[in-house]
Amino acid sequence: MPRLRFVTTVQGANSIELVDPIITIGRVPNNVVCIEDPNISKHHTLLVSEDDTYKIYDLRSEEHTSELQSPYV
Repeated sequence: MPRLRFVTTVQGANSIELVDPIITIGRVPNNVVCIEDPNISKHHTLLVSEDDTYKIYDLRSEEHTSELQSPYV
């Protein structure tokens, strides 16, 4: 099962198992992954399962989304 690893300034390093076909990430509790960090938008990122992988989409967040320091827009 794939895992998402992420690091935030407030929660530090963390990881979750990706089991849902659509995963929302943001600061508010109605996201699948809630990250309590002021640098994270309320609805920050969307992960969508496609062909045995996940595609990442930035939801027009102020701080943007990045993978290994490469920003997604």
